[in-house]
Amino acid sequence: MTSVSRAIGIDESGCLSDPELPMSVVVSLSSHNPADYKRTSSERVARYNGKPRGRVKHHDSYLPPFGSFQYVALTPAHMRDAELIYGEPETDEELSWNEKFYEFRLRHDAIIRLLEERNFDPNNEKVIIDAFCGPSVMLRQLSLAWQRQYGEPLARRSVECQTHADEHYPIINAADEDANRLMTRLRYPERFEGHDESWRAREITLSADDMMRLNLNRHMQREARRRMEHADFSDVQPAFDAA
Repeated sequence: MTSVSRAIGIDESGCLSDPELPMSVVVSLSSHNPADYKRTSSERVARYNGKPRGRVKHHDSYLPPFGSFQYVALTPAHMRDAELIYGEPETDEELSWNEKFYEFRLRHDAIIRLLEERNFDPNNEKVIIDAFCGPSVMLRQLSLAWQRQYGEPLARRSVECQTHADEHYPIINAADEDANRLMTRLRYPERFEGHDESWRAREITLSADDMMRLNLNRHMQREARRRMEHADFSDVQPAFDAA
């Protein structure tokens, strides 16, 4: 890939294992401006995104989300489905995910859904992701999921997974800011009564069907559907209501 026609930055906020507010938001931000996705210093990232001098982690949650963003909101209902669809961790790699197997898998699937909604073309576009686990592990899992759907793994040149990417790429810093602003609105809707809610139209769903499609063959999907039909959800925490 000699040139990049567009870049998509991805970051997230929140945690599904938070005992008080179990939810997270995964955000994609799209840009055709090379300055947005060129690696630079944290000082320049802060200046580029209008942050106070040198404060690349600064968030102003009361400003509305901005730019060409889309998001997936992950809730306890996703965790309930994940346990029935993904099964138990089996490989040494999966067992090493700090007991966050389902949470990590959901985030991977949310990223793929966002790329699908963006009509991502790995031949001339690039995605940059602020990695929430080992970058090489994350890249491998995303590539496998993409291959299941489209027949080819994601080319290494079309994906960057880096820890602390929000400190070095303006587009990731902006995605991080949007994720925090969205998360605040979903957690505390009463604080934003009367505010513009057009951001809700940018939500992308991650359904149980999507999760099966991205991870299971047809036989395994049939088995997962049987498990879901016979599951008892009476003692499961209700899904977060973002409405």
